[in-house]
Amino acid sequence: MELVQSFVYETLRLSPPVPNQYARARKDFKLSSHDSVYEIKKGELLCGYQPLVMRDPKVFDEPEKFMLERFTKEKGKELLNYLFWSNGPQTGRPSESNKQCAAKEIVTLTASMIVAYIFQRVMFAKAGMPQIPLACIRKMKLWDSEKEITHENCELS
Repeated sequence: MELVQSFVYETLRLSPPVPNQYARARKDFKLSSHDSVYEIKKGELLCGYQPLVMRDPKVFDEPEKFMLERFTKEKGKELLNYLFWSNGPQTGRPSESNKQCAAKEIVTLTASMIVAYIFQRVMFAKAGMPQIPLACIRKMKLWDSEKEITHENCELS
């Protein structure tokens, strides 16, 4: 299931469902980036553009590439701190003071279940290989088949 969740997180990283996020500063604070510090005053409007943020090469290796395993293992768990798709990091928890999507866990879990369901029911074939009709595949006895299965030896009756 870890790989399926990583697939969902990587999809959300490259195609965030809400690309723009806005907020007003509730107090004065300093906002730090990799190489700068910005002074934010209470009441100022802040805007975050997620497609740009989620492709930061200082955070994500090969940020333009879809990498299925990106959010697996220890490094993947650390990267979840930088996955902002629900008005806060994936590791954050919604509360009165943290206005993240209250259903963000349900969204990722549901998406993971849908992806797993699809992968259980999809058949993959190598490029250049002949396509075999599904009806033929259902009739095959794969456990005792000694010959290569082709269109010619598939009997659909």
